[in-house]
Parts: sequence; structure tokens; C-alpha cells
Amino acid sequence: MLQAICDGGMSFIDISVGWPGSLHDARIFRLSAIGQMLETDGLQNYHILGDTAYPVKPYLVMPFCDTRDFSADECHFNTIQSASRTIIQCAFARVNRKFRRLKYLDMDKVQLVTTAITATSVVHNFILQHDSQSSMAAADDDYSDSSICSAEHNRITQTTCICLQKVA
Repeated sequence: MLQAICDGGMSFIDISVGWPGSLHDARIFRLSAIGQMLETDGLQNYHILGDTAYPVKPYLVMPFCDTRDFSADECHFNTIQSASRTIIQCAFARVNRKFRRLKYLDMDKVQLVTTAITATSVVHNFILQHDSQSSMAAADDDYSDSSICSAEHNRITQTTCICLQKVA
């Protein structure tokens, strides 16, 4: 299980690895180092965007979810919040494309799996920082949603938000 937070440039700024897949997203966040730090210190000048599985906190912005009809402003907020969260999904898609071999690793020890995932996240960030934009765009050519990811990435990189996502 991997819970990750990325910035607007798709770099992972925090990961929490090794939790059982049966744990709820909110519990993993609460038990993670970043979750515990944010409970005591908060977050200045930024907000984490999460989906409805995470708890509402002053630093954690969730979409409106209710069974009633949404106002136009609430619908607009949910649309923008959801579109902004696609950055984390694009980051995971890029990792999956770049490191396809991870799908076929046969590891029995949890420590090895968590080390491999952590190393992959670090290498992903390294590639983002050192690859030219043209080679990153070329790497996206074989991915069907690359145009969506590129459009969202270009639109959102100027924002001061970070995104939270859990991958089973």
C-alpha cells in the first residue's frame, strides 16, 4: 500500500509505504508521519487536496459530498478540486509507465517491497528534476491519457496545492 502526496509538478513530496491494503485511507493518513505532523503543526500557505475517503481538516480540502442537490458554487468547487487532484493520478500513471517491471516483481518480504516502492518514488523525482520537458513528453506518447495529464499539469503547476492519493 502506498499513500503519496505530490506537488503541482508531479514530484512526490511525501510517501507512506507498507500499510496493509485493508486499512482505510483516513486511518493510514492519521498513522503516517505526515498525518501526525500535520495534526500538531498544521500546514502554512498550502492545502492538501484529497478525495472523500480522507477526513476534513483545516489543511485537508475535500470535495462536497452530500445526498442533497449541490449549489452551482459547490458543483464548481467540486469540479475544480477534482481536476486539481488529477495531478497525483498522472504522477502514478507516469510511474507505472516508466517502471513497468514493478508489476512483475516477486517479493515475499514486505521490507523489500517498501524499499522498492520508496526507491521508485525517489527515481521518479530525480527523472522529473533532470529530464528535459521534451523527453518527458516523449515518454507520455504511449499513454492514452497523456493529453489529459499534460493539460492538467500545465494548468495546475502554478497553484499552491498538493494532492493526496492512496494506491492499493
